[in-house]
Amino acid sequence: MSSGQPVSNADVRARVLREFYDQEMRGEHRGIESGDFARQHGIPQRQVEVALKYLVDMGLLRGFYVLGTDVPVIMRITALGLDVVDNPRRFPEIEINPQIIQISGSVYGPIGQARDQSQVVQTIGGFSELEQLIDRRDELEQEEKMKLRGLLQELERELQQDSFSRSKVGKLLEVFRTYDWLFPLVKQMVTKAITGS
Repeated sequence: MSSGQPVSNADVRARVLREFYDQEMRGEHRGIESGDFARQHGIPQRQVEVALKYLVDMGLLRGFYVLGTDVPVIMRITALGLDVVDNPRRFPEIEINPQIIQISGSVYGPIGQARDQSQVVQTIGGFSELEQLIDRRDELEQEEKMKLRGLLQELERELQQDSFSRSKVGKLLEVFRTYDWLFPLVKQMVTKAITGS
């Protein structure tokens, strides 16, 4: 793949989507780090980032944008994304290379019929998804990742109490404030837990 020849955007999208499909089939939800993925496949990192944006905007991957960045945080493949991998020719309007999507990655049978829709459609930004986001941050040391996961779990436990301590929640939020990529998401989760929406 690193022969120096340019790779089409449709090929890159197919490889990225197939990676998320394979992760779903294996029960993994670690996502991808665009720089690592680009190096492994011999393609420019920006091309991977643009592919991620396209796949989220088309509804094939579930993700969201954090203020100040133009690359979405990806949670997982959507039901539509699974369908596109299982039968890409049914979706000619989606600009993806059907040959690449079917030959890259492991081989799995169609699962659309066997999946419970409620399992596929999950809310974005649950506490477990935030922990996965922390795990994917290469710049964090393992010790710092463990600390952040512990604080998240503590925050989640506190918010599940009938009469949670607002001051304790406030103190926990202050710790996350120094992580500009994480704080808005944690704050959103706290707001959702408090307001129930």
